[in-house]
Amino acid sequence: MKAVKSTLLILILSCFGQLFAKNGKFYANLEEAIRNKDKVINLDLSKEFIFDSQIKGIPLVHFPKAVFEMPNLVWLNLENNRIDSIPDDISNLQHLEFINLENNKLVYISENIGELKGLKVLRLISNKLTDIPESLCSLTSLKGLDLTYNNISELPFNFGNMIALEELG
Repeated sequence: MKAVKSTLLILILSCFGQLFAKNGKFYANLEEAIRNKDKVINLDLSKEFIFDSQIKGIPLVHFPKAVFEMPNLVWLNLENNRIDSIPDDISNLQHLEFINLENNKLVYISENIGELKGLKVLRLISNKLTDIPESLCSLTSLKGLDLTYNNISELPFNFGNMIALEELG
């Protein structure tokens, strides 16, 4: 298991090392990212908390709608929140290549995820998934897929269509 995780990490770093060098600005604050939505390429909202004068320190429980208005987003990290679903609007993120939703509460993934033709890495570790949508099998650019620590008992029939898949966890 350690070998698979370290190989997947190497794959992630190799896929995105050049991207980070060219586009080094990471946004790690949702408010700042919203103000600069056309410029956002890398967005890290892991352990992102909703801050307001009354309530502090509440993890994200929904996929932030503002993310779907970031047309150039390539790299998205929503790890360690409490997000329960990947909504239909995911298809708005046509440039997305990497998404990490590790350690959330995911029970649902929209079929629209199959429209992200450039997606290379999808990390869904430690969620509450019992199945994955058939449309995921149409992601022929996907190189890394990690579904470990979920309750998935059966993969879609066309799972073998993901011809670029190098790492499966």
